[in-house]
Amino acid sequence: MAPLLTVIIPAYNHEDFVVEAIESVLSQSFKDFELLIIDDGSTDSTLDLIRTFDDPRITVIVQDNRGAAAALNRGLEQAKGRYISILNSDDRYHPDRLQILCEILQNNSQVQLAVTGINVINSEGKSEAAGWLERGRDYYRKSGSVFFAAIRDNFICTSSNFFFRRELLLKTGLFLPLRYCHDLDFILQASVHGEVRCLDEVLLGYRVHGCNTIKESGTDGGELFKFEVSSVIAYALGQKGLSLRTAPFFLEEILQTQMGSVLDLVALMVGFFKGMSFDRQQFSQLLVDAEHPLKIALLKLIRERDEKSKLPWSMYYDILEKYEEKQSTISMMSQTLQEKEQQLGVFENKVADLNQRIFSQNDTLESQHDQIALQEQKIEWLEGVLNEIYSSRGWLWLTRYRKLYDNLQNLISKISRAAEDNKLPEKESCEYRVRIVHPVNENRPRVVHAIANVMTGGSTQLVVDLYERLGHKYEQVVATMFAPETSAYHGLPVFDFSGLATAQEFAEFLKERKADLLHVHYWGECDESWYRKIFAATEFYSCPVVENINIPVSAYLHPAVSRYVFVSNYAATYTAPLPQNSQVIYPGSHLSNFTRQEVEVPDDVIGMVYRLEADKLNEESIEVFIEVVKLRPQTRVYIIGGGSFLAGYQNRVAEEGFTDNFVFTGYVPYAELPAYYRKLSLFVAPVWRESFGQVSTFAMNMELPVVGYRAGGVCEMIGCEACFVQGKDALAALIVDLLEDRQRRIELGRANQKRALELFSVESMVEKYDQVYSQGLEPGM
Repeated sequence: MAPLLTVIIPAYNHEDFVVEAIESVLSQSFKDFELLIIDDGSTDSTLDLIRTFDDPRITVIVQDNRGAAAALNRGLEQAKGRYISILNSDDRYHPDRLQILCEILQNNSQVQLAVTGINVINSEGKSEAAGWLERGRDYYRKSGSVFFAAIRDNFICTSSNFFFRRELLLKTGLFLPLRYCHDLDFILQASVHGEVRCLDEVLLGYRVHGCNTIKESGTDGGELFKFEVSSVIAYALGQKGLSLRTAPFFLEEILQTQMGSVLDLVALMVGFFKGMSFDRQQFSQLLVDAEHPLKIALLKLIRERDEKSKLPWSMYYDILEKYEEKQSTISMMSQTLQEKEQQLGVFENKVADLNQRIFSQNDTLESQHDQIALQEQKIEWLEGVLNEIYSSRGWLWLTRYRKLYDNLQNLISKISRAAEDNKLPEKESCEYRVRIVHPVNENRPRVVHAIANVMTGGSTQLVVDLYERLGHKYEQVVATMFAPETSAYHGLPVFDFSGLATAQEFAEFLKERKADLLHVHYWGECDESWYRKIFAATEFYSCPVVENINIPVSAYLHPAVSRYVFVSNYAATYTAPLPQNSQVIYPGSHLSNFTRQEVEVPDDVIGMVYRLEADKLNEESIEVFIEVVKLRPQTRVYIIGGGSFLAGYQNRVAEEGFTDNFVFTGYVPYAELPAYYRKLSLFVAPVWRESFGQVSTFAMNMELPVVGYRAGGVCEMIGCEACFVQGKDALAALIVDLLEDRQRRIELGRANQKRALELFSVESMVEKYDQVYSQGLEPGM
C-alpha cells in the first residue's frame, strides 16, 4: 500500500549535516511516509553516511552530479505519496512538522502548498538573526499575498519549506534546472495556480553556512543569478497579466530588499515575455540553453550594466513609465486595428452579399451588365487596397483608414442604389449617432469629461449616456489621450490631448471652455502619467472635480476631488482607505436592446461575451468550457469576442478534438450582440478580475442564468452566491447541473431580469449622476 507522504532529500557534499537531516525525518511524530534520498554525485563521505541508516522506509538513489533541481526531479518521478515534502541535506525538521502540515492539506482541499516559519541556524545549529526574513513575513502579514511577498523578499526561503500535493505538479511542472532560484520559481508558479498557506509556527531549521549555493551570487555567479531571478519574476508577473507598475507594492520600498537590484531587468523582461508569448516549455528552454540568443543578449545587458555606473532609480522609473505609456498606445492601436479589420470584414460581406444578389437576378439585370462590370473592377481595386492594408504595419493602416472608409461607403452606397432600383432591401447601418434626448436649456453649466481613450467600451458608453441624457442640463465635451480616427460614436464632441505635455496646457483648455465641473474617468495603471497632468491642471484652474473609478485600482486621491464615484462596491473596497466623499453608482445599460423578443430559451448552449484579453480573462478561461463538453458532449459553446487569447483558445479546443462543439465569432458589432445572447441557455463569466461586467447585465435582462468564478464585482451584481464557485471543475459541474435542470435555469433567469431592471437601467444611473453634478456645482462644495 502506497504511503500517504513522500519525503525527498537531495544530498550533495553535506557530510557535516546529512545525518542530522535524516534523523530529523525519522524522528517525526507522523510515521506514514517513505524517504527518498538522492545523492547527487557527492565527492565527500555523504553517501557513506547515508548508507549507515537501516530503515525500511528509506530508498537511496545515486546519480552523477546534475544539480539540485535534477536531484529533486528524480525524487518527484519516483515518489508514491499523495503529498510531497522536501528537505535539503543541510537543513532539519521540527519533530511535529509533517503531522501538522498533513492535517492542513487533509482539512483544506483548496490548499495546494503549505509552508511554515523558519529558524535560521549556523553550522553549529545555533539560531542567527535574519532581518530579511522578518521583513518578508511582515509584508506577507500586511498584504496577504504570498506571490508578492515572495517576490519582495522570498521569505519562504528554500525548497526545504515546501509541502504540497503531488497533483500540483500537473500545473507547475517539475523544477526548472536553475542554479540559484528553482525554489523561487516553484513557489511563484504554485501561487499562480492555487492557494499557498503560510503557517506562523516555526517548524524548519534553515542552515546558513559557507557552502550555500546562494553565496555564489555575489561573486562569479552574480551575472547568472540576476538573469535567473529577474526571469522567473518577470515570467510570473506576465502570467498574472501584471507589470511592475500594476504590482501592489511601492518600487521605492522594494529597492531596499534583495530583489531591488534587478527591478529594471524585470521590467524589461516582462515586456519581452508578453510580446513573445512564451509558454512554459519555451521559458524553460530560454533558461537552460546557453546558446539561446535572447539569453545571450540579456546576460550581455546585465554585464554591461554592472560594469558601468548605475543610473539613479528615479531615472529608471521615468524610463519605465515612458516605456509603458508607449506600450499602452501600441496596445490601443492594436485593438483599434482588430476592430477596424472586423468592420472591414463586415463591409466585405456586405459587398459580396449585394454582388451575389445582383448576379442572382441576371434575367432582370441584363441591361445593367456594363454597370456590374464597372462595379467588379472597383471591387477588385478595393481588394487590392485591402491586401495592402493587411500586410502593412498598424500605424500606417490607421493613417489610411479614413480614406478607405470613405471609398467603402461610396462603393456600398452605389451598389445599394443599384439594388434599390431592382427592389432589393438595404442593410441597416451599424453606426451609432450620439444625440441629446431632451430640449436643450440655454446658459447651462459646462462639464468637461477627461478619459484616457474613447474606444468602444463601458467607460466610453457611460460618457455617451451622460451626454445624451443630461446634455440638455449640462453642456459637455470630452478630452482624451487617444481617439480612434473613425469613432463608433458619431456626434460626440471630442478634443485630442494625446500630446499633453504640461498641466498648464489642460488648464488653459478648461479656462477656454469656462468649465464649471471636471469629470475624470480614471483607470490609472499605464495611463497614470496622463491623468496626473489632468489632476494637476486644477492647481491652475479651480473647479469641482468628480472622479469615476471604473476598474479595481486605487483611486487617485487629490484635494480638488469633491466626489469619488465607484462602479461597484468591489471596486470601492479595492481602495484603502476609502475616501469619505465616495459613493457607488452602478453603470446603467440600455436593457431594451437586450430582450428575448418571445424567443424561447434553448437547451445545451453556453457561452461568454468578452474581449479576450488579460484584463479580465486568462489563458485558462477556455478550460471550463472544454471540461463541460467532456462531461456533456451535446453541449454547444459560443465564444463571442476577439483579442490576443483567441488563437490560443482555438488551438486548445482543436487539441481536445472539440472544434465542432465551439463557435468562435471574433469581434461582433454591438447591434448583433442581442441575437447571440438569444442563442444561449446560460452565460458563463470565467473571469479573474471584474469591476462590474456590463455583458453580464445584458445576459440578466435576457432571462439567462449567469455563473462563473468568484472574482471581482460580478458576484455582487448577480446577487446569487450559489452561482459562483472556485476552480474549473467546480464551475463545470455547476454548469452541467443547470443544463440538466431547465426549470431551475428559468427561475434564475427570471430573477436576474427582475434584478437588472431594478438596479442596472440607464435611467436609474443618469438620475444619480444628475444629483452628483448638481451637488458638485453647489457653492461651497
